[in-house]
Amino acid sequence: IVRAVEIFSDLSPTGDNTKKMKALATLAYFDLVTGLSNRRYAESRLAVMLAEYEKNLSPFGLLLVNLVGFKALNDRYGQEVGDQILRSVALGIATSVGPSDIVARWDGVRFLVIIPNTKKSLLLLLADKLRDVAIKSALHNELADLEVAEVQVAIAGTIVQNNDSVSSLKK
Repeated sequence: IVRAVEIFSDLSPTGDNTKKMKALATLAYFDLVTGLSNRRYAESRLAVMLAEYEKNLSPFGLLLVNLVGFKALNDRYGQEVGDQILRSVALGIATSVGPSDIVARWDGVRFLVIIPNTKKSLLLLLADKLRDVAIKSALHNELADLEVAEVQVAIAGTIVQNNDSVSSLKK
């Protein structure tokens, strides 16, 4: 060999690389507006929990919390105000569930709550509680003087059943 060039790249975990990896994980699995987990994370947890259900019959429930009328409020007061209300509702929901429950922002105005080891009667009680919390959080936030009474909360729920899949649970 007459001439050679070698290029090395250190891929070992350094402080800078570790910070970058954590930042990427945050972008991949967390909603930047609310600070909650995002849909991607929720879907991955659903897949894991479905596998556990098939193996151990560990029941779990889902609640989908929808802010009805939010678009009109967002259009009327602007995105910054809308984001503040979303953060307030997200915090209210997240602090009202158990430590093993998962709360994620499912999409624009919907939040998914995954509740492990539950049954229908408990799921219904939690749905009522979260409806009240979400309404109060939307109405009582830093912007309490705004007219946000037009925001309503609708909640759908289910308990996992045999033959459920991530796709069927998303419906």
